[in-house]
Amino acid sequence: MVNYVSILIASVLSFTVGMLWYSPALFGKAWARLAGVSMSKAKQKGMGQSMLLGFISTLVLAYVFNHLMGMLNYTSAASGATLGFWLWLGFLATSLVGGVLWEGKPWELYVLNSAYWLVNLLVIGAALGRWA
Repeated sequence: MVNYVSILIASVLSFTVGMLWYSPALFGKAWARLAGVSMSKAKQKGMGQSMLLGFISTLVLAYVFNHLMGMLNYTSAASGATLGFWLWLGFLATSLVGGVLWEGKPWELYVLNSAYWLVNLLVIGAALGRWA
């Protein structure tokens, strides 16, 4: 059964994690330097549309995550976070290495983005499991 409220809650929490993680208060300045992005230009270039599309993609991610949890009969915050860890390790941590190997991105950027995805998937999994 799909719990749309838990998907919405997980998406809002995930989006909040992303906003905080990449804010100048936390890792935004380091990310911009490592990625070669100007923070002022990033803000000027259709930020509203980018945020809307980002939130929609977060909803899709939470929906699919919820579906996986249902298939596995995971119904707790701990089991959801555990699934988040395994999804991160098997898909995100491994896929993001390509940026370093083939695109010449620095390892520091890999660590920053990979750690974000770990935290993000733990939060999504825990939220979905909590409100399963």
